[in-house]
Amino acid sequence: MKNVFCIVTLGVIFLFSSPLIFACGEEVPKNEQTAHHYRVIPFQSNGVVTVTTSNESRKMEIGHEVKENDLYIECFIHDFHFSKENTGAAHVDGEGHIKLYINGAFVDSIYKAGFIIKDLPKGEHTIKIEVVQNDGRPYELEEEFTVEITE
Repeated sequence: MKNVFCIVTLGVIFLFSSPLIFACGEEVPKNEQTAHHYRVIPFQSNGVVTVTTSNESRKMEIGHEVKENDLYIECFIHDFHFSKENTGAAHVDGEGHIKLYINGAFVDSIYKAGFIIKDLPKGEHTIKIEVVQNDGRPYELEEEFTVEITE
């Protein structure tokens, strides 16, 4: 039922083009929103991905797709757990969040593996995803890619 709720919530977001940031039905408080025109909407996965590691170094894979002027991103980070509640706390190995940058500027901290960047303006955009620890220090896992918005 949660997936249906998320779909309905996203439908409402698309319909009303709200400048707010949502996480599957949870409105992000105004003091946590950034002062820019980008809207980032985390979404839940429809399935479960099981990752088995054998003491290998942590790896990240990014999948992305442009649909009109929205960018859908999904991050696969091996041996990692997103933790909003522990942000700012002491480092716990394999726990943290993502810092999102667009065209070199910090946009938001992300606490879900999948999210949507809404209403990107026409043109070329450089997207940088950086995985950080609870205390904000980088894991030295980052990926940068460029997308072209044509509409």
